[in-house]
Amino acid sequence: MRVTDTVTNRGHEPEPAPLLLHVNLLWGELDVDSTEAVPRDAAAAAGDWRTLGPPGPERVYEHLGARRTTLTRPGLRLTISSSLPRLWQWVEPAYGVLALEPANCSVLGRAADRAARRLPVLSPGEERTTTLELAVEAA
Repeated sequence: MRVTDTVTNRGHEPEPAPLLLHVNLLWGELDVDSTEAVPRDAAAAAGDWRTLGPPGPERVYEHLGARRTTLTRPGLRLTISSSLPRLWQWVEPAYGVLALEPANCSVLGRAADRAARRLPVLSPGEERTTTLELAVEAA
């Protein structure tokens, strides 16, 4: 499945345009083409993004440079590819689940992105096209 989304600022002022797509999955073996996984907070820093780990708090990581991630479970392989510049991974050990979140923003909200000078903004007349592809195969 491939989704292409185009957003245009038809107004006269720059407008914030954050986008985060969220896919919930059961835990499996994860392969991410990132250069580095950065923990969101101390709970994530205490864990490892590659393992479900012992029960404990949720863990969130940003995968730098990631454009593709593959989750493999018995009988199933799911690959998510995106044109978005950021990828977030949410792990909930108590439930054995994770979420993969291609995004152009952080998971901390507009105020945090604005303070970090990373809030995505579309100028008047500017257009942004985003693609997301989900490929499912038997493994």
